[in-house]
Amino acid sequence: MTKNTTTRKAIAYLRVSTGEQEQSGLGLLGQTKTIADYCAAHGIEIVATVTETQSGKSIKNRPVLRDALDRCAKGEADLLIASNVSRLARSVADLSGMLEVADRKGYGLCAIDTGLDSATPSGRLVIQMLAAAAEYERRMVSERTTKALAAAKARGTQLGRRTELDPELEARIMQWRSTGLPFQALADALNEAGVATPRGATWAKAYVRAVVVRNGDPIARTAGRPRKVAA
Repeated sequence: MTKNTTTRKAIAYLRVSTGEQEQSGLGLLGQTKTIADYCAAHGIEIVATVTETQSGKSIKNRPVLRDALDRCAKGEADLLIASNVSRLARSVADLSGMLEVADRKGYGLCAIDTGLDSATPSGRLVIQMLAAAAEYERRMVSERTTKALAAAKARGTQLGRRTELDPELEARIMQWRSTGLPFQALADALNEAGVATPRGATWAKAYVRAVVVRNGDPIARTAGRPRKVAA
């Protein structure tokens, strides 16, 4: 539970450069405003704002987040606050571990999109449920993409042995990109389905990005902002 103070002190945590972020429209300015408005409405003082520019799913690959949690554990802040639960964790295991440590060390975790924080039992439960649902949806989208690619290959479509990219595959990549899949996830799905590039190589994130940018990123168009390619 968080410390019993009149005004809680918080470290604001921002994370950027993911396909999911582009789809939701929560860029740095959006996240900052969301957190500032929430803290002002709830009497929370922001003592520091930190930004993670990496897109690693695991907390092990997110040094800024680890440092912010350590600062909370040392008593510099009562709360680590983010605009969205997916900013804090992309897996149930990581989120559960973070909640367990926060509870033991005496600070809270807050995800504004839930309207709750881990200082309450209901807050912990809702945050865990939302994280589980988000992880499930990502896995389902990836699985559907892999199955569709395998079906196309089974029909005898030559995907990856031509000088230029097959138009059918190019259209499918754009369709899957519109669901919010990041470039690396698309590359992984293509490789898992055994689909080669036009030169017979495996797919890389940069190659998928080039295809999407050439055709106009559907996620960037939906966001209504100047095109910014997600990592």
